[in-house]
This record gives sequence, structure tokens and C-alpha cells, in this order.
Amino acid sequence: MRTIQSAIAAALGTAAIAATLTMAGATSASAAAPKAEPAAVPQASCWLDITTGQSLCVPDGVDLVSAVEATTGTIISLPDDTVVGGVRVSAGQASASLLSTQSAAASHVVSELFDDINYGGGTYLMTASSAGCDWGIASLVGAGWNDRASSFKSFDGCLTAIYKNTNYGGTRLGFSTNKASFGTMNDAASSWATE
Repeated sequence: MRTIQSAIAAALGTAAIAATLTMAGATSASAAAPKAEPAAVPQASCWLDITTGQSLCVPDGVDLVSAVEATTGTIISLPDDTVVGGVRVSAGQASASLLSTQSAAASHVVSELFDDINYGGGTYLMTASSAGCDWGIASLVGAGWNDRASSFKSFDGCLTAIYKNTNYGGTRLGFSTNKASFGTMNDAASSWATE
């Protein structure tokens, strides 16, 4: 774990790690409360736990899943061979980590946005530490993901949708399991939801 923290510190700098980790209230898409958003890091991959509001962004080349565990103690449960920010992550790694860490919080992936079509480039990984799929982010602006996503995948039985405008307005694409390309909605999403 110390090696991962050193790599993150070298890539971001200690002050940047503190700046990218935010604690804010997140609620389901049906609630009127503001949504949590991680501080943006240009050309980065980001994580947000919708239920706790914890978030983290890392630059390209840094393993986001390992960085989340090292920085917050949260272990992300995901399917084997999932690609997060260009890094292929093994579910076996997460399981072994979970068994070896007594006080770790577990969080499962509900949806992942990608910079590029066909699930490439940086990612915005949304997880939940409680069951269910009724989640949303009313504005992707603060997370650095406004008008950026070009594909998405859904996990854990959830379906994902993106919206052209903030607050779930305008054209909607989804609710679907996966979309390899958004067509005319590429780089045009301003809010996100799952069901």
C-alpha cells in the first residue's frame, strides 16, 4: 500500500491528493439535494461513491482502484478484467484486499463513463456502498466531466442514462446496460443517472 501512496503522491503531489479527495452529501437521483462531485483533474480518471460522497481523481497512468483503496480505505468490488482509466483491474485483487483489510469499506460499481467511444480513455467510476440503482449526478460540471463522455457501461444490474443538460434535462440517452458510442450525444452529456 505504501508503494501505491508513493506513486500517487509523486504523480499528484500531496496537496493535490488532499484537494482531489472531497467529502460531500450524495443522494439518489430522485432526491432534491445537491449531488457530490470530485474535484476535477484534467485528463484524469475519477471515482465517486454516490452513497458516501467520497471521491478521488488521479492523472492518467495511475491505478484509480488502488488509489481509492490506499487513500480512503474503500475497496471497490468490480467484475474481473474491468478496465478503469486504461488499467485492467482484477476482481481477485479486490477480493484478496478485502480479506486482508479488517476495517475496509466495500463499494460496488454501478456505472462507468468513458472519455472515448468503445470504452476507452479516462473514466468516471461511480460506486455505491449500499444496494440499489436509483442514483444520479445532476451536474457533471464540477467533476470535470461536462461534455466529455463518449461511452458508458453499467454494472450490478443497473442501467445508465446520460442527459444533454444539467438537472436531468434535455435529450436523454439510455437507460441501457452499455453504450459504445453516444452518436450525436458524444461529448455532450451534462448529467448522469442510473436505475
